[in-house]
Amino acid sequence: MKKSFFKKVSLLAFALIIGLFGVFPMTAYADDSDPDLVMVDSGEHSWLGYYDVRFQTEEMSLSVTEMYVNDQKLTQVLDDGSSVFVNNTYYVKPEGFLEPVIKFKVDSLAVGDEVKFKNGNGTYVFKVINASPGMFGKLLDHNYTLVQDPKYAIQVNHGVAQFEGSNVTEMTAGETVTLVADSPEANYHFRNWDMGTSGVTLDDETAATTTFTMPAEDVTVTALYTKQVNFTVEDWEYGDDPSEPVFADSADEPDGAVELSFVGTGDTTFPEQDTLPTEPGTYRLTMNYTKTVQGETQYYEGSCDFEITKATLDISVEDINAVFGETIPMDGLTIILEGALEEDADTMIENLEVSEASQMYFDQEDPVPVGVYAIELEQLDHPVWENYNVQLHDGTLTVREPEMVEYVITAGANQELFSGDAAESIVIDGDLAYFVGVWVDGEEIVMGTDYTAISGSTIVTFSKDFVDSLSVGTHEILFKYTNGQVGTQLTILAKDSMGDKPGTVTKVNGDDKDHSAKTGDDSPMAMVLIFLALSAAGMVGLRKKGLSK
Repeated sequence: MKKSFFKKVSLLAFALIIGLFGVFPMTAYADDSDPDLVMVDSGEHSWLGYYDVRFQTEEMSLSVTEMYVNDQKLTQVLDDGSSVFVNNTYYVKPEGFLEPVIKFKVDSLAVGDEVKFKNGNGTYVFKVINASPGMFGKLLDHNYTLVQDPKYAIQVNHGVAQFEGSNVTEMTAGETVTLVADSPEANYHFRNWDMGTSGVTLDDETAATTTFTMPAEDVTVTALYTKQVNFTVEDWEYGDDPSEPVFADSADEPDGAVELSFVGTGDTTFPEQDTLPTEPGTYRLTMNYTKTVQGETQYYEGSCDFEITKATLDISVEDINAVFGETIPMDGLTIILEGALEEDADTMIENLEVSEASQMYFDQEDPVPVGVYAIELEQLDHPVWENYNVQLHDGTLTVREPEMVEYVITAGANQELFSGDAAESIVIDGDLAYFVGVWVDGEEIVMGTDYTAISGSTIVTFSKDFVDSLSVGTHEILFKYTNGQVGTQLTILAKDSMGDKPGTVTKVNGDDKDHSAKTGDDSPMAMVLIFLALSAAGMVGLRKKGLSK
């Protein structure tokens, strides 16, 4: 009974377990010492396979970069801590008692299907030997085939290639390779990587450490460096030829084309460009060029600051010497520019003017008095002046006494006129350009009203109204020039009580009557004889009177 009971219990338990196989997972643990499970690249290993009615799952310790089922690549996802598996995906579990762990799942597997794991060693090919392995069965045949992927050479000049922290000289296609450039020598800095003709795209070609995906071909890559060169450029003055760069080491001097870049510094506004600046300011010059050194292309780069200083400009006015009485024309002013560029000179002249105080000396009707005067210039606002340090120098206007000339009246001097008569024109041998005016009895009379003056030399004609205004008698006439003067007299004679001139004959009742005094003899000699006779008679009378006493 007991045996039977225990036997029944045992059979019942066995049957129960068998019945549960279709509901609960059946798990089989492989022996760690099983040589079929030793992966050449992972050290310690473990193998766990289990199967349920819903899916098949394998876990294994194998460093994997890619996974394929029947050559269909699965998509890798990171472990999020859940046990949910997405169709046709796999992920690497970063931690756990099985390290490292790869979990994969597909919708279904059939006997004979290939499961491939790929890493740097090649491709591990497993065959599915049992699509339903049961409790102790195996899903995969652990007698895998390692297919070595072809490797391609990596040649790095002035640096190394690395894979997972180790230096490599060859790599299979598709792997991520890290490039590390050698540390630059003194006065050098890393420039960029040159991939030659490989067509490989780097993650960052200007970074000394960068990565790329290995192509299915050999790769040659070179780390390039730039030498920092030292040179200077002397300052130069606006308008002068620019200075040439002077290199600290003559071996660094370029022997071919040079890429130049100029940019303003400080307060100078000059956007970066390859055009040489010409206006005053502070600038930075950067040069880039290459030279072939020992068969290799060597890159050079250097910068220096320089200044274009303002040119010194002296502006002065040519001194003017004038004779008192002359009109000084403004257009006769001569401005001297010392230090101006030829292309700037006309603009400068247009933007200069004589100061208001100095303008009174030019183009004036009234003569400038004898003396010495300053001629001042002023600048008008214009950008042309920004290129120069300007020094303005006053000019000098000297007005002197004219050299005296002895003028001569060649016609019409010392006229005698009766009031109402017209005066003759008076001709003087002086140039009308120097003629100043006419003074009568010390008073200046008005040209155009009292007289006219025309050239040839100088012809002065008094108006009739002016002559009529003169009183009877002799008047002093003075003709003034800037460089001399000459005088004469003009006598106005009186008329008799009849309003006639002495010695004139008028008609009375049709007869000519002489209104002059009658002496019996109109000759001067008769008048003298009469005067002598009267004198003698007076003397005789006096004598008789005295004797009678």
